[in-house]
Formats: sequence, structure tokens, C-alpha cells
Amino acid sequence: MPQPGAMLPVFLWLFLAVMMDFSLLIKALCLVLVIEGIPLFLAPERARAAALQVAGMSGRTLRILGLVLMLLGAGLLAGL
Repeated sequence: MPQPGAMLPVFLWLFLAVMMDFSLLIKALCLVLVIEGIPLFLAPERARAAALQVAGMSGRTLRILGLVLMLLGAGLLAGL
């Protein structure tokens, strides 16, 4: 990204930098939708059974599973 100069004010450069990061966030969320849609498209009955199994888990188990998945994801991202 070019450095701010006389042509554009600093606030405009900051806005552009934030929008670039926001664009990356939107792309990442779109990728999540694609990945989550794959099992629903390929095996809807198995996806439904998995959802019912998750619905039957206790709140404590779901919290632990969520924490483990978040830590795993953050660790993988940090390693990239």
C-alpha cells in the first residue's frame, strides 16, 4: 500500500486501509458459508442427524467444544 502523500489526506488513507481489512473479513466469512454449505448439499440427512446430536449435548459440553474449536482455529491461523 502506498504511503500517504500530498494527493490524499491521511484520514482517507486510514479509511482505505480499514476497508481493505474489512474486505478480507467479508471474504473470510463468505468462505465460512461455502465450507458450511458443503455437508448440507452433499449429505443433508447426515447433516440433520449431526445437528440433532449436537442439539442433545449439554451446555457445558457445547462450551468446551466451542472453546477447543476457537483455540484450534486461532492456533492454525497464527501458524500461517
